[in-house]
Amino acid sequence: MNPFTHRIKVSTRIRNHETAQAKVTDADGNPIEIAAVVVWQVHDTAKAIYSVDEYTKFVAIQTETAVRHAASSYPYTSHREVELSLRDNAEEITACLSAEIANRVAPAGVQIIQSRLTRLSYAPEIAQAMLRQQQATAVVGARQKIVEGAAGMVQAALQRRLEEQSVVAHASGRADHPAGAAAFRSVWGRDDARTAAMRVPTPRVIRLRSAATVARGLRWSEGTGSVCYRRPGPR
Repeated sequence: MNPFTHRIKVSTRIRNHETAQAKVTDADGNPIEIAAVVVWQVHDTAKAIYSVDEYTKFVAIQTETAVRHAASSYPYTSHREVELSLRDNAEEITACLSAEIANRVAPAGVQIIQSRLTRLSYAPEIAQAMLRQQQATAVVGARQKIVEGAAGMVQAALQRRLEEQSVVAHASGRADHPAGAAAFRSVWGRDDARTAAMRVPTPRVIRLRSAATVARGLRWSEGTGSVCYRRPGPR
């Protein structure tokens, strides 16, 4: 053993570091409480010994700094779909956090295996107010869904009405056709103002109330077996 040398043992085992609970403000200025755990390992012992003073403390300080920076860079909750938030996009946030920590501890010969948020909540002084805000947002969202559903039902009803009107228009090109008259009654709830078609059970036995009825427009259709009555228009 050389008396002029000194050996320093450096463990290359995988280690965990959990940050203390920190109170920071998010991107919207709301105070939140956040903490994280980081899994790291020394992969370059020379850098760990000679590049920094104490690599364990270096990793702890840089990890806490990265957690604070990530918390202040994103909002706790986002009201826009394209924006990331700490609560709704945990996977993306932890990926960004791991990349930032890895860049910070790279001079010490340390690699970051993974990182996870262990605590994320509003600060106690605004927790109740933010809870009421979330409840109000949920109520507004539910009412919006109801309105969208009602609008969809109205749109479907209008589409059905247009389709029925198309059936009326193409039934036979005239309202005295039996299909056309039935379509008029199903759509408008009444006969056409000018023409009505009706079927009688006995094709050729017709009882007329008076001769004036014939004179006013009652006629027999041989092709359909129907009695068609054309109402007289205004004189």
